[in-house]
Amino acid sequence: MRIIRKIFRAIYKIRRRSILIIVNLFFSLFLLLLFYQMILVGKHQYKSIKLESISLHKTFGLKIRGVPFHQMAYYGKNAFECIKSKERIKFSKVNDDYCDCEDGTDEPGTSACSNGFFYCNFEQSDLTKLNENGKIPSSKVDDGVCDCCDGSDENDSILPSRFLKYFLNNSKVICSYRC
Repeated sequence: MRIIRKIFRAIYKIRRRSILIIVNLFFSLFLLLLFYQMILVGKHQYKSIKLESISLHKTFGLKIRGVPFHQMAYYGKNAFECIKSKERIKFSKVNDDYCDCEDGTDEPGTSACSNGFFYCNFEQSDLTKLNENGKIPSSKVDDGVCDCCDGSDENDSILPSRFLKYFLNNSKVICSYRC
């Protein structure tokens, strides 16, 4: 009987150690993931990064970040025409984080031009509802604060994940993603 008790105690101790080791591993992985998220946020926090300037829209085809549809005619296939000065520049200079046009219209998706504007992407089927409320100064683009109700003024790679927001209670960068 004593031998059986000793065997059960030994098995219980081994199980307890195994459980502690497994819990410790999960906690360590959690901390590594949290640390990694903090590094990603810190890397992009105060730095304007080059963004993908072109995307495809379901209805209209070509869509440039921060540009309202009624101004898309200025954004040609290989060239861009500044809206006020009518100066023509290469299309590769659009949203390249350098202000080439005096009116700032070549940088709608970055904060490079202080006098430019960013038009929020409303996720509505009726795009005519886009009005002055959907227009923000370019200086507010990618600043870590969601100024557009849909979060389109912030690049997802700068915003911390929902995981990090939850555990660090970082409310500064939470986007509602609803209009």
